[in-house]
Amino acid sequence: MPETHCWTAPCANAVPASRLPKPIDRVYLARSIHRRHGCLSCNKRDHLIFDFWPLSIHFTNVQLLSPHRARMPLRASFFRPLLRSVSTTNLITATCRITTTPPHLLPRTYSTSPPTMAPKRRPASPPHDEDEKALDPKLAEHPDEDESETSKPPSQKRQKKSSSSSKRSAVVTGGPKVESQYGSSAYAKSGDDWHRSDFNPSPRGRTDSKTPLQELEAALKTHAPSKHNDAGDGKNVVYWMRMHDLRIHDNRALAHASALAQERRKKKKGGNLIALFVITPADYKAHDRGARRIDFVLRTLASLKKELDKLNIPFVVYTHTDRPRTSIGEKVFSLCKQWNASQLTANIEYEVDELWRDLAMLEQKDKGGVSFSLFHDCYVVPPGRVVTNDGRPYSVFSPWNRRWTDCIAKDASLIEESPDPEANDAGARKDSTVGKLFDLDKLGGGFGIPEELEGFECKDREYMAKLWPVSDGAPKQVLDNFMSGKGGETALDRPANEPSTKDVGGNTKESRLARYAEGRNLMNENGTSRISPYLAAGLVSPRECLRRTRALTKGKLQVGRDSGAAMWNTEISFRDFYGHVLAAWPKVCMGHAFITKYENVKWETSSSTLEAWKAGLTGYPIVDAAQRQCIQQGYIHNRGRMITAMFLTKHLLHDWREGERFFSLNFIDQDFASNNGGWQWSASTGTDPQPYFRIFNPLSQSEKSDPMGEYIRHFVPELKGVKGNAIHDPYRRLGKAEFEKLGYPKPIVEHAEARQRALRRYKNPGDE
Repeated sequence: MPETHCWTAPCANAVPASRLPKPIDRVYLARSIHRRHGCLSCNKRDHLIFDFWPLSIHFTNVQLLSPHRARMPLRASFFRPLLRSVSTTNLITATCRITTTPPHLLPRTYSTSPPTMAPKRRPASPPHDEDEKALDPKLAEHPDEDESETSKPPSQKRQKKSSSSSKRSAVVTGGPKVESQYGSSAYAKSGDDWHRSDFNPSPRGRTDSKTPLQELEAALKTHAPSKHNDAGDGKNVVYWMRMHDLRIHDNRALAHASALAQERRKKKKGGNLIALFVITPADYKAHDRGARRIDFVLRTLASLKKELDKLNIPFVVYTHTDRPRTSIGEKVFSLCKQWNASQLTANIEYEVDELWRDLAMLEQKDKGGVSFSLFHDCYVVPPGRVVTNDGRPYSVFSPWNRRWTDCIAKDASLIEESPDPEANDAGARKDSTVGKLFDLDKLGGGFGIPEELEGFECKDREYMAKLWPVSDGAPKQVLDNFMSGKGGETALDRPANEPSTKDVGGNTKESRLARYAEGRNLMNENGTSRISPYLAAGLVSPRECLRRTRALTKGKLQVGRDSGAAMWNTEISFRDFYGHVLAAWPKVCMGHAFITKYENVKWETSSSTLEAWKAGLTGYPIVDAAQRQCIQQGYIHNRGRMITAMFLTKHLLHDWREGERFFSLNFIDQDFASNNGGWQWSASTGTDPQPYFRIFNPLSQSEKSDPMGEYIRHFVPELKGVKGNAIHDPYRRLGKAEFEKLGYPKPIVEHAEARQRALRRYKNPGDE
């Protein structure tokens, strides 16, 4: 039933009854101002102003039967003109009832009885959906009550629910087996099982109060290299490139390694820089890396090798297949020793396995005389730095975003550009040790950049290379085009680096960046940056993104909704936020829901509906178009990701971990922190989630996000000939015979029924 609100006794500033639409019990409530703001006319805190369609009314002593309706702050400037323009006569004195049902869904006959459900016949215009209050739910406004609003630090309570097989960290088996709805069986794991992984099989007395990142940072202080950088007898420096920093420009660890090499060269102690990348197939398999993501990395490595070769820097790529996979640290130290290197640098990776790996390397007794230095580079503000006043991590984005922005404003070094590495002397090619590394690819034995990796063969490699190029300055072209290219164009098959039809400049209202707040929600437009694959793999630094937007806004970093640049900066902040969550609550790496109670939600196990969703055969065109874009391009428009994720978790009620794994295996921009954060947001199980009772209506989302149906027609060819609004709901808007000719499936679930089922399951987790 529609939500109902009651009020009594209007104050002296109420709208006259004669100005109200009739009948009074059918007034449409849009939203209300939060209690803490007080009355805009008389400043009394027990007064509220409601925004009615089409007027605003001021009442006192309001009783909100649905408390969440008061969670959305309203701008005071919107109401003041209305309040000043009305008289104070003929005030309302009767107690009335109102409903959130929109006027165009109300029955034609009026009565004084409570509102009834609207007829099922679809209106010509899209219905207002209170379950999707804002088109951009990630930034839906809600009170922050207190800057200290957080989730508790890593919990010590054991959870009976088993986690998914799509876990980011491979867990050593052991403990009681339980039947799982996600897979036939799994080992029961607790919320603090991040202590135990292949890279840390025995917790070794670690304190429960410390996360892996905190353990690593403490070890870095203990094992810090000496001031003179003479940790061993070796004369060279090795930079270990990883999965999130595949670039030469603005790279913290690479810049430091280059500085160390230059310092040794000045002291006549050699000083050649060597770059290393280790391919780890066992890790990729354990962490659900997909073939497209791996192919993107291999193509990038080949491009980087050419660039580094111009600097006389050898780039060694080694495929580590030794067992166990945890022996990678020993292998890296062994290579450093072979190459006469005394210093090793790398950027930190924040997933649990990777943190335990680096910690084990720091604590390794026999490093062969090699010092190991680690740097924060993946995120703008290092995880763990943005905390509440009492030092706790944030679990709500709004206060996090304010503090994140303050950190950058107070510490300009956070977005400073790191210097590019200096070239080795030409004599490096003749060096007895370093010279051999330039041709190491020819020797085999695991060295060299393979065209494809066994078990990760990319079947559409040529198309991916065309759509997502990596060489010849492609990442910079992608960013440049977003900043100054013309927005509002349809570009569903356009390569990411292909320029818009016109370069309009970054300071014009026509640019993609300027239109970002609007264009990013239109799935048929080139409204998003398409920089995500390059950010995920580190071909572009997030600091570079902020520096570019700041240059367009007079040196000030803007966040929020006020402009396209501010909105895009907020998305960079969101990326940092999910990395912060990953480090502060490592249980999310182990397949656990952030909100513990939702571990017990009863998920559906039907393979037919899951496979229909994966294949884009649900009967909901916007969902199917999104899924088919994933299959075809290894990518989905951001709005489509939210629509299809919520459809799987709320309409089909499949475990969010199924969707998380599917995206991970198929996306070229696969990034664990963002993927996990997005899925848990959609499933209402994560930090600062979409409330479970807000469930996207696929039809209204389709009509808002793809109003002309261009996106749907492009990716769902069966519907290419469907005209008008029927494209959004062909099953109900076309005749039976006409629909059957399409060869398109009927909807596999009915929205209203699916919504009610989801509400029951979430309200009482564990119930049917």
